[in-house]
Amino acid sequence: MSSVNRLTSVVIALLINPPVSLRGADYTNASILASMRAADSTVWSSCEVTLEIEEPAHSFLPDQGNIKKMCALLRGEAFQALECTTIENAQILYRPLGTPGYETYDYDGDDLIVWHLTSQVMLIDTSRNEAYREYRGGVVNPRGQLVEETTAQTLSVYKPSDHTNASHLEHYSWTTGRGFSGQLDRIVEHRVDANQMVHCRAAGSHASTTWKIILDPGAGWLVRSATLTRGGQGGPSIICTTTGTESFDGVAVARSGRVVFLPGTPGSYEIVGRLVHYDKRSDENQLTGIRRALTTARTNPDLQLMDYRENPGRPIATRGLRSVQPQVEP
Repeated sequence: MSSVNRLTSVVIALLINPPVSLRGADYTNASILASMRAADSTVWSSCEVTLEIEEPAHSFLPDQGNIKKMCALLRGEAFQALECTTIENAQILYRPLGTPGYETYDYDGDDLIVWHLTSQVMLIDTSRNEAYREYRGGVVNPRGQLVEETTAQTLSVYKPSDHTNASHLEHYSWTTGRGFSGQLDRIVEHRVDANQMVHCRAAGSHASTTWKIILDPGAGWLVRSATLTRGGQGGPSIICTTTGTESFDGVAVARSGRVVFLPGTPGSYEIVGRLVHYDKRSDENQLTGIRRALTTARTNPDLQLMDYRENPGRPIATRGLRSVQPQVEP
């Protein structure tokens, strides 16, 4: 190893695991953020993380129940990818017209049409930003009887620079206590409690956002609690908590975590992640499989293409599902 590389390794190690002389009163707002970024870089620069995820079967209809799925998060120098397969489905439930979240286009007469996500693959690299998803669909009558079942597939395409597609990967990462540093512009203030946990208030990298974060420097600057508040809102938009610690060759990640969106509101829902495995190197075979799945998807004559490249807020939809309203894409 060259002297430059050795020096870089020493600096990163000091930021992630500060010596006793840098603890407590010696922290600065800048050094804390630098330590978070160094830890995230070490964990995420090249890795594969396998998580068991529990989340709503339908992103916008949390009252449809939860599904469980196994998800692999892969990252490398110039790519990030995700592959999820459902291992426990939710029952497709009837809700009458007028129920919050349900629109007239969700109904065929009195019957409700609902789509539950069953699998997805996603890849973002220098030339491709796509997500392929498979759905289990059902038509439920007012008596709660499933009168028809079907499947559907969508391919969502984004500009390479559009990070909208990365939201699932980002939220799943948070359940490991990692990936928050990219959300922060600067730490405004901090304090250290009696247990050496570091409490911070930070300005978010997105306009008018504030984060309150509790860090565990003794566990490689793991985030134990994070609350996001957006300007003009009366309460928090997101609350994250993590528990436990697993170490892999000096890399610490949380054993489990919970991300709650819109807490205390009728539309509140949550994602729970449980760590299954962490590896410092991505599985090339799995990455090849993800690329192949995205390429093969285009040959499906029933595929619905959701093209977000021209207008991210309102994609051009072609073929497939009964409803092409952009706001009802599960």
